[in-house]
Amino acid sequence: MYKAISSAFVLCLLLLFSFGTQAQAAEIKVGIANLQKVVTESKANKEAEKKLTETFSAERNQLEKLGKDIEKLTDEMKNQASALSAEAKQAKRAQLVQMMRDHNDRTRAFNSKVRDAETVIRNEILAAVVIAAKEYAEKNGYDLIMDSGQAGVLYSSDSMDVTKDLLDELNKVWDSAAARANSK
Repeated sequence: MYKAISSAFVLCLLLLFSFGTQAQAAEIKVGIANLQKVVTESKANKEAEKKLTETFSAERNQLEKLGKDIEKLTDEMKNQASALSAEAKQAKRAQLVQMMRDHNDRTRAFNSKVRDAETVIRNEILAAVVIAAKEYAEKNGYDLIMDSGQAGVLYSSDSMDVTKDLLDELNKVWDSAAARANSK
């Protein structure tokens, strides 16, 4: 009998908590956004891509030219192999090895600079996304905005999708930050 009473009591408690949880959940307004789409389609990302291209295009072109020079020297060595003396072959081989080392070192340094610049820009964009999400949530009464790309979101109805609105808000935040930066 004691077991039956305690089972009934536990069942009552579970039902009570489940109704309380459902009532609390009904009060929470949740939005779902595709963060990858918001960032990719934002003005901030488009400006960042343009800036990176402008910043690094000259150095990228130099590396490509050096790569072509290496190919040209390799072809010359193959074509002139029978006509070159042993000393000339050794000199060209040493020149080729040096050019390849230089190319590899410069490519590594270049890639590191690009990665560092991308990290700085990505952090600036993500900071703007956080500001935009907060402002959008506050304006529209959302308690929570989640990224639909996260593993925890398996399904959400279309009515919860705030991706476009969040993208618009991000663009406003980015534009106002750019305007503030230009006024300084």
